[in-house]
Amino acid sequence: MSGHYYLGIDAGGTKTAFKLADEKGNTVRTAVLGPGNPNDIGMERAFELLSRGVEEVCRGISLSDVTAFAGISGNNRERLREFFSGLGFSEFDNGSDIENLVGLSGADRCILVIMGTGFVVYAVNGEERRRISGWGQFFDAGGCGYTLGRDAVAAALSHGDGSGEPTLITSLLEEKLGELPSAHLSEFYRRGKAYIASFGETVFEAAEKGDGVAQAILENNMAFAAEKINAGLAWLAPGEDGQIPVLFSGGVSAKSDVIFPIIEKHLVCLSHRLGRLSGEPVDGAVNVARGLKKKRKVI
Repeated sequence: MSGHYYLGIDAGGTKTAFKLADEKGNTVRTAVLGPGNPNDIGMERAFELLSRGVEEVCRGISLSDVTAFAGISGNNRERLREFFSGLGFSEFDNGSDIENLVGLSGADRCILVIMGTGFVVYAVNGEERRRISGWGQFFDAGGCGYTLGRDAVAAALSHGDGSGEPTLITSLLEEKLGELPSAHLSEFYRRGKAYIASFGETVFEAAEKGDGVAQAILENNMAFAAEKINAGLAWLAPGEDGQIPVLFSGGVSAKSDVIFPIIEKHLVCLSHRLGRLSGEPVDGAVNVARGLKKKRKVI
């Protein structure tokens, strides 16, 4: 293979996606590996996973012919930069996974919301960024798969011990687990955040059937999300460009028909519009990589 190539990497709490494209925009190879947030899996495991993915999609191609961008959730930019600098790319940069969404959206002024395993809001104003929340499972109170799953398990445990209201979530969890949630407690702790997030779906299932506990969980989680979006909208402030796009990505946002009306009623700024980003975040990472090459040519 010859020519120049662009590698995009998108790493989050559930999966890590790699995409290599050629100069014409054709996809050369893709790969999807497991969770890549170093805060969750540790830095050494993150290095191993990233090395494996780069080797897989770039096999047969010299990395000196590749410009790469890696958007990775967590707060480990400098250590990751050291890692990538040793791989021999023609040009590279790394940053938050939100930069992948900036590359995907093409918007100069917007609010970007990731609702996946974790949650974060970014207000984007040209080259300026304002990060709001996204502090991880110990400190964020809602808005993502993990908090929905955690709240579902907590509701079922409270139902089971008699301290909480009866909820359909309990039977839905029992069906998925094959045992009582209380009997599964050690597995929840052992398997961690992504595993707990996988049970967030039970909240939507129970809420659709009119379960009051599930509806309250959705309300609380989306009120938290709206609070953070409000902070971003206040920082941007309405401009002459009219409504500010609030663009969502991540698995939870796929339930936009359910969550958008709840979020909407908690938003105080009228100059906004809610929508979902089309395309995959890794495509945004490829776009950012292309931008790096262009910047280098200008210099």
